[in-house]
Amino acid sequence: MSLFLRVFLLSFLCTAYSFQVEAQIWKKVIPGKDPAADTKLENEAVDKQLHADINYLASDALEGRLTGTNGEMLAGTYIQKRMAQIGLLPYGKSYNRSFKFERGSELSPEVRFSINNRFISVPEDAFPASYSIGGKDENYVLPDSKEAGSPWIIPLYETENDAKNPNYNWEAESYKKAKTAAERGATSVLFYDNYGGKFFPAYKKGVFAGERLNIPVLLVSKKIYDLHIANMKVMQPILVNIVYKKLYKSGTNVMGIINNNATQTVIIAAHYDHLGNGTDFFDTKSNSKAIYNGANDNASGVAAMLALANKLKQQPGKKYNYLFIAFSAEEYGMLGSRAFVDASDFSKSAFAYMINLNMVGRFAAINRYLWVNGVGSSLSWNPAFTGIKSNFKLIKDSAAAVSSDESSFYKIGLPVLSFSSGPDPNYHQASDDVPSLNFIGIRDVVDYVLGVTQAMEAQPTPLFATYQATKIVQEESGKVNFGVLPDYNFKDVGVKVDGLIGDMPAAKAGILQGDIILQIANFNITDIDSYKKAIANFKTGDQVKVKLKRARSILDFTVLF
Repeated sequence: MSLFLRVFLLSFLCTAYSFQVEAQIWKKVIPGKDPAADTKLENEAVDKQLHADINYLASDALEGRLTGTNGEMLAGTYIQKRMAQIGLLPYGKSYNRSFKFERGSELSPEVRFSINNRFISVPEDAFPASYSIGGKDENYVLPDSKEAGSPWIIPLYETENDAKNPNYNWEAESYKKAKTAAERGATSVLFYDNYGGKFFPAYKKGVFAGERLNIPVLLVSKKIYDLHIANMKVMQPILVNIVYKKLYKSGTNVMGIINNNATQTVIIAAHYDHLGNGTDFFDTKSNSKAIYNGANDNASGVAAMLALANKLKQQPGKKYNYLFIAFSAEEYGMLGSRAFVDASDFSKSAFAYMINLNMVGRFAAINRYLWVNGVGSSLSWNPAFTGIKSNFKLIKDSAAAVSSDESSFYKIGLPVLSFSSGPDPNYHQASDDVPSLNFIGIRDVVDYVLGVTQAMEAQPTPLFATYQATKIVQEESGKVNFGVLPDYNFKDVGVKVDGLIGDMPAAKAGILQGDIILQIANFNITDIDSYKKAIANFKTGDQVKVKLKRARSILDFTVLF
């Protein structure tokens, strides 16, 4: 066969194949004889891609997608490739936008502790209590002195049995004694191991479940006490200088846009980070090898966002551009979305509204509920829901959710909606894995949110509405909304109120912005996670006591949910 003939045949075959592919494309675009079969094929393709996305993002190989780790990088790279595959363009010069944030602290090399000018090794022979502030006390000390204006030296244990008891709560007991000392004018406190028990506590970086004291507090080993303190007869010079060094981490938001050359842009987002092995969030000593894969939280939301991007890429709507953002550091307090709205190039007027997809994978086989938060952030939302066919029972909440990325946009006055499949018994558990998900439900969420965006294409640009309380549709859910916007950057013990929503329970009870919530009913509130777990125990009609700190006062309030 001649070269010319071979080239001709190859060209003919390629052209024939091209026509075959084009025919398949037009079969999907132009209604055929069997639309139901076309829909079935399309649904199967969506389901297949949802499985692929979630199986990868929630795999052990990504080690829980903790912000700042290799797992986050792998997840972000995957999402970027999927965005490019769909046809989304980079937002700006790149799909990726990194940000830095403060994450805890560690002892600085500048820490100093000396008695009679003899320096003690920190943290090997002495270390700060977790409730101690960073601070300096250069003074004189006597072991038995309990006078105001001087350091106090106090035994750590009351009895030898306490020292030998591995379950003795030395932290809580020493905290009470140190607090009393501070109130009576102590400039610092040294707790010493008076029995040398083998369970003498080791230095840890955790946060104590109580109010942080305003003086330096050290724990001193029995060896150091015996050498430098026990036989002290006259006042000796002492230096306590506790210095903490701030630790920083970096995260990366992944962003791709459908650019329709419109004047405004719609944000559709889902966070892709999770808890790693949990050690940044919980005491996981009993199972430190656990991986928190976060299949529902929030691989499901990311996969749904990508599926929605693929559908919107094929839609004729031109009123808006559509920006898809996979946020990082949501689990640390929506830091990725905060970094986005705080960026110097952010302009609220450039955006029409924001939709968040968070935990959309846990649906029952029947009586499926779709939770929609933020309905009260614009008068345009309820009309948009009209006429959208779905297999869901909607649970519409006028208030914006306060525990995910939509709150960053709600706070600046942008209309928001957040979609979720509701409470998940595997929330923040290592058991949040792929087998627990309902993939048909995820696909139905994608179609429902697509319907919302199509409805908004036909409406005027939504205006932000100051939230006014309306009846929350609960339908057997038992969910309550406290109406508090927490300050996720608050580093101390408790939950600081960053804002309040309308006349929800917190505002009605008299709680104010800046208050620090310490206790709800019998639940101690030490951080955001304990706050969420406490709120989950109540239902509408419950009346509970709330203890909080306002300025220097501890106050009690009665809250009616």
